[in-house]
Amino acid sequence: MKTSLPARTALCVTALLALALPAPAEVGRLGLSLGALDGGGAEVYLRYQTAARLGPFHYAFGASLSDHREAWVGAGLLFEEPLGRSPFFVQVSVLPGFYDRGRGKNLGGHFQIRSGIDLGYQFAGGARLSVGLDHRSDAGTTDLNPGLNTVQVRYAVPLGR
Repeated sequence: MKTSLPARTALCVTALLALALPAPAEVGRLGLSLGALDGGGAEVYLRYQTAARLGPFHYAFGASLSDHREAWVGAGLLFEEPLGRSPFFVQVSVLPGFYDRGRGKNLGGHFQIRSGIDLGYQFAGGARLSVGLDHRSDAGTTDLNPGLNTVQVRYAVPLGR
């Protein structure tokens, strides 16, 4: 059976919207992390996770500042999975962004991808506490690529409940 072009177009648009729209029970989250940088120093990291999805991924936006004035801002995707029926969860994120070294570590250039993994606990009211490790790297786009690691504790609150 052949379908018309308008019908196929409508099906494709509907499928794309279904992938991008949040599930009814989902909310966005705003998280604040305090972390320790490898090589010394501390960092504050603010990350917003949308309720909207692209398939299994949430959109995420972040910005951080260290005590050495290292600044990073980026946007990307985040995947999360509950661990069974428990309140524990795991998150994996990849956020390409812009890095300014300030008085901190020379990472080889301004383009830096921040990838991370968090293990956390969700409280009954929806707030979350997690510990995480992330790594910033330019993925080999420059000759100098030492990377920067952060170990952090994050507290995130649900938005729009």
